[in-house]
Amino acid sequence: MFLLIFVQMFIGKKGTLLLKFFKKSQNLRTKLTLSFILILMIPSLFVGYLAYLSAKDTVKKEVNQGFEENISLLNSTIDQVLHLKMHDIQVFSEQIKQSMYNHTNTSEVVGTFDQYLELHEEVESIYIGTEKGEFIQSKYDSPVPVDYNPKERTWYTDAVANLDELIISPPYLSAGTDEMVITVSRTTNDGGAVVGIDINISYLQELVNHIEIGETGYATMVDADGIYIAHPSEKIGTAASDGLIENLKHQSKGEFPSEYNDEKRYVTYVTNDLTGWRIVGSITQAEVDGAALPILRDTAIVIIAALLIGLGA
Repeated sequence: MFLLIFVQMFIGKKGTLLLKFFKKSQNLRTKLTLSFILILMIPSLFVGYLAYLSAKDTVKKEVNQGFEENISLLNSTIDQVLHLKMHDIQVFSEQIKQSMYNHTNTSEVVGTFDQYLELHEEVESIYIGTEKGEFIQSKYDSPVPVDYNPKERTWYTDAVANLDELIISPPYLSAGTDEMVITVSRTTNDGGAVVGIDINISYLQELVNHIEIGETGYATMVDADGIYIAHPSEKIGTAASDGLIENLKHQSKGEFPSEYNDEKRYVTYVTNDLTGWRIVGSITQAEVDGAALPILRDTAIVIIAALLIGLGA
């Protein structure tokens, strides 16, 4: 600055011309510097952002892959358990005759049920409900209320409405144990009764609760009506949020953004074909973003380093 004043004072008109030239040179240099910065930054930021989005997609795919591996095992387990019990009910419904569950002679069918329960720990109870309203069960079963009427129960009415078909009930609380169970039932061949097997689904709930999805993820399971069968914090038997249920209805499997307890989450789900249950995986959006953030950070470091080198030159 002092140099410019000195030139103007002592060189006069020529100094003024030199001053103008110097100012123009400064403006030109500034423009060139800005142009250099923009030419370097814009493509770099664009490429960095695309890399960041690509990394997020990669993280989502990795999450989905891990989730699908666990879900495939759980789906197979559900199918295996239910197919075995469907086979057993088919056999019982064909072999049990009216003479075996006549109220004056039930020892034979009770003995058969006792033996079955001893061999199948996963079964909560096995029983028959007759068209007369009688209820016959294994001696190992938990007793039901005195006023229990099988003809008023869904497992009975659905089986009667669909003769000779195997019925899988929605999950419900057992009248005898207050545990969450599902019932596989079918009418006997003579049409005079319905035989049912209650399966305690605590084993399936434990499998769901042990599924790991990243650091903040977890798995849940809802039935076809959107009622929680398994969840790490929600009460079992309560309805899922309307938003979640609505998103789960569209397809047999998919993914969508969601929000739970004021936290943005990434949700993916599949459907068990046999039961219609939705097995849902959820992870925070922050974890997905955070896993891809190093890509964006490294891009920013490269841009800043290039700028410093360029300006220094």
